[in-house]
Amino acid sequence: MNESDERYSTAEDALYEAFFLLLKEKDLEKITVSDVIKKAGIVRSTFYNHYENIPALINAAEDKTIKDIFSLMEKNTANIDHVLHQSIKIRVPAQHSYYHSYQPTLISRYL
Repeated sequence: MNESDERYSTAEDALYEAFFLLLKEKDLEKITVSDVIKKAGIVRSTFYNHYENIPALINAAEDKTIKDIFSLMEKNTANIDHVLHQSIKIRVPAQHSYYHSYQPTLISRYL
């Protein structure tokens, strides 16, 4: 089956979702193909069209999670840079005026 086919990606998403839900319910070592297909609502052959076994599903889920994290980081990098720049622009002058607003003798008492 073509991986760009919507049915393929829908089944894959269902497998990931089922796997992560099962992780909340039972230990990793106890999750079976039967558990996953039942929770995902797919047939066994669909599972095996995607993965050889549970360890292959685990590897794919790990890879997808890492890819998703990096994707989120890339999307947010520009926004984070902007927020940090604005924060620094606001805080540095404010801190400067705050420290210089006290009388030098008052500050020297605490140094």
